[in-house]
Amino acid sequence: MRFACFDRWDTPKPDPTGVTEAKWTSGVDSTRNLELTCMGETTIGKGDRILFADPRGNLQETIVVSPEHRREDTRIITSLVCKGSIQELDDTFIEDKRNRTATATQCLRKALEGTRRTVGTVDDDGTTADLSFYHVSALEAVESIASEYGLEITSSYLMDPQHLRITDRAVNLVKAQGDQSNEGLRRFEYGHDLKGVTRTVDATGVKTRLYGYGKGLPATDEEGNETGGYGRRIDFSDINNGKPYVEDTEATKLWGLPGPADEALGDNLTNNGDFEKGAGRADGELRPDCWTLFIRIQAQTTVDALRNSSGVCPPSRIWRRLVFQWMM
Repeated sequence: MRFACFDRWDTPKPDPTGVTEAKWTSGVDSTRNLELTCMGETTIGKGDRILFADPRGNLQETIVVSPEHRREDTRIITSLVCKGSIQELDDTFIEDKRNRTATATQCLRKALEGTRRTVGTVDDDGTTADLSFYHVSALEAVESIASEYGLEITSSYLMDPQHLRITDRAVNLVKAQGDQSNEGLRRFEYGHDLKGVTRTVDATGVKTRLYGYGKGLPATDEEGNETGGYGRRIDFSDINNGKPYVEDTEATKLWGLPGPADEALGDNLTNNGDFEKGAGRADGELRPDCWTLFIRIQAQTTVDALRNSSGVCPPSRIWRRLVFQWMM
């Protein structure tokens, strides 16, 4: 399988050789990722383009975003992480463009003005809408069109007869990418025809309230001269009903923390709260067939081991730092 290489100006470069692994990921949200592993060092660098034919035979262009060279014993291994080249639209800024009663095709044509991409296939049913692009990238504009008209983004590429460079890059908006009639290469949809799947939830903490602060005002003397200090940082509470933050209240209901604490309940923290009884045992005691519980007090105090259920820990004593070890 060939992986052709070009620089950002479409000038051909030597193709990567010694490819030992290639992983291509395509998402319905227009994300495209290519990971290449090659034996030996290459001249391919950040910003170069890698072109190849995907399993369906369609040309795909990617941008090298993270080349890595590492040495293992006497071998040099090159890893190339690439993104779909439609990402280059993220570097084209749109100040202000407005669409009034426009179709998806008309909006897409305006979003691509000034870029090297043209309008490709658009599943345009004639629906019109008012859609503005204000201080966004061309990629964000295309994504807003897809969202407005319920379409998905794909790209098409055309090369010259000698396969030396790409002559046309087109952006398509389709109702559904992929082919559900092809048993070998089917569109993956979560929950449909699955034998097994793993879903990993992002471990990043969820924030539902954001505080905004500016620079503190310079401190001045009675004559208005700055003294070198600063006052409290400026916030926007005076224009936000007294609140120095903005909040997603629905998200807080789901992800917020309970509180504040009821200080009157603090005294109960010294008791065990009949934890074992709460586990379903009527007598409140844990009664395995054979067990030994050792208690070690970390304040240089030793308590005899309680064996079986005969020992009783005096409830009047308060043990602050206990380390429990169970032996079943």
